[in-house]
Amino acid sequence: MKRALYLLGLLLAVGAVVALGYFFRYRGILPPLAPLAPETGTLPPPAAGGALNSLPQTGGSASASGVPSPLTSVPVFSYFAKSVSDFVFIEANGHVSSFQGGKTAVVSASDIDNLVEATFSFDGSRILIKERLGAHSFQFKLFDTAQKLWMPVATGTEAAAWSPNNNQLALLSAKGSYDELVTIDTARASAKPQSLLQLHVSDVALLWPASSYILLESRGSAASRGTLLALDLKKKTLLAPLTDQLGLDSLWNSSAIRGLLFVSDDRGGGGRLSLVDQSGASVHDLNFVTFPSKCTFGLLPQGASSTAESLVCAIPRDQEGLSLRALPDDYDKEIFSTADDLYRIDLSRGDLTPISAGTGAFDATKLSLRNGTLFFVNRLDGKLYALSIGK
Repeated sequence: MKRALYLLGLLLAVGAVVALGYFFRYRGILPPLAPLAPETGTLPPPAAGGALNSLPQTGGSASASGVPSPLTSVPVFSYFAKSVSDFVFIEANGHVSSFQGGKTAVVSASDIDNLVEATFSFDGSRILIKERLGAHSFQFKLFDTAQKLWMPVATGTEAAAWSPNNNQLALLSAKGSYDELVTIDTARASAKPQSLLQLHVSDVALLWPASSYILLESRGSAASRGTLLALDLKKKTLLAPLTDQLGLDSLWNSSAIRGLLFVSDDRGGGGRLSLVDQSGASVHDLNFVTFPSKCTFGLLPQGASSTAESLVCAIPRDQEGLSLRALPDDYDKEIFSTADDLYRIDLSRGDLTPISAGTGAFDATKLSLRNGTLFFVNRLDGKLYALSIGK
């Protein structure tokens, strides 16, 4: 009890975090906030293709990989793809289907009236869904695709995220006067929740990009500021890479040492995009705008025998139009749609090159990379698309 009170006092003394009003008191296992060690180095200058601060003009798709092809005939809410011939998807009504051997099979026909979120475990064997029950109430449920079984998730769960390399779930749940962050192994029926942290939060999302880091993101809007906290599971420390960011939204690579950060423009419209390191410091400011939901990190071939980490993004063609919007709010609320071109940023060489530009009508979101193939959901028709970019 004395240790908990001591830690609480230390954390309350961290004025920068307290002043934000997002995270007021912490207690339990954590020592005081500490900064992350910055990632060394910056992006190199471009070796070929376009500079990172300008979009190459292709005049069509001649220098791009090709045109994305639809994989489904029905709208897709979320998906997990191993290849273009092996994937699982969930529709907005909650129905789950799989595609294998050239055939689509219904895995679950249970209706979900107000589906808000659906995320897949690292191997696609389980789906976590968030369903709206009322104006301010939600429930989470878990679906086992092998057993074709829906299971309840703990009452009071406010946010959740899958481990990147096993079937563990991180759950943030209300516990009366505080919130508790726990992990639980969904692959073991007898598994008990393992408590990691007790804190007071409001309206946060959980991210688990790397095995050793769980992120708590209080996402901002065009009119409110957000904060990103990182829990180091090995050192048992709570870190604050990003604080007081207007319109905060972020995406992180698989080691959580490199991120893509979107913030709203405080002049009233548009936004800014930058690559950041583990400490939240900018590595490279970009002078074009897109959203983290329209990007994905992954390994792609570099030359004949090597791979390199790349960032693939769907970048709206109408950059000027974005500057007139309240971002990210207007896009998230689907007040407008975008017409995108697909680009690859080679993070080891600093190249920005088109992979599909000037053709097709795509408002791409929920991107993922698997074995040199890019998958995404097109908001214009709701279908799942794929494009081979690994050659």
